[in-house]
Amino acid sequence: MTVRGVAFAAALALGGGPAAAEIKDYQIARMLNLRTECQLHALRRVEPKPGDAERFVGECGNATFYPDGIEIACPEPDDEWSCTVETEKKSFPNLDLLRRPQ
Repeated sequence: MTVRGVAFAAALALGGGPAAAEIKDYQIARMLNLRTECQLHALRRVEPKPGDAERFVGECGNATFYPDGIEIACPEPDDEWSCTVETEKKSFPNLDLLRRPQ
């Protein structure tokens, strides 16, 4: 057995074991701040639906586009890039009617 193999076996024997993969809250906060207009105020984990590994609900500081909060589903437990926003962004197309023609 090589030195590297002995070190690995010793780490496993001491309870080091493989680390459990988990999506961190700061990763979801970063995703929301970069990809949405949410301006995240608070974030909490919720019970995942079948097929999801992790699920989050965020409270937005700017409630214009997400007045009821924003839901995020992550199907892969160790891949933050698999996370998607499930709440549809509100749009207000009729506000354009109030603009004066140029």
